[in-house]
Amino acid sequence: MSARTERSADPEVSKLQQHLQLLKKEYAKLQGHCADLEKKVALLSAHDSSADTFASRLIASVAALYKQNKYRCVDCRLLF
Repeated sequence: MSARTERSADPEVSKLQQHLQLLKKEYAKLQGHCADLEKKVALLSAHDSSADTFASRLIASVAALYKQNKYRCVDCRLLF
């Protein structure tokens, strides 16, 4: 390439690099949003008594234990 085409390509390269950085940031933001939505779906499906998932079975077990006088004072917290 000649010096003239290299100079004209420099602004294009920097513009493309900036665009790529913006796309990377947007991708990371969307990945975080997707992870949040997956957690919410898992939580909602756990409350569905007809769903046969680990979370729903765990909640049912904790609820059954909570109904017993022996375990009423136990405090269970789920951290997400």
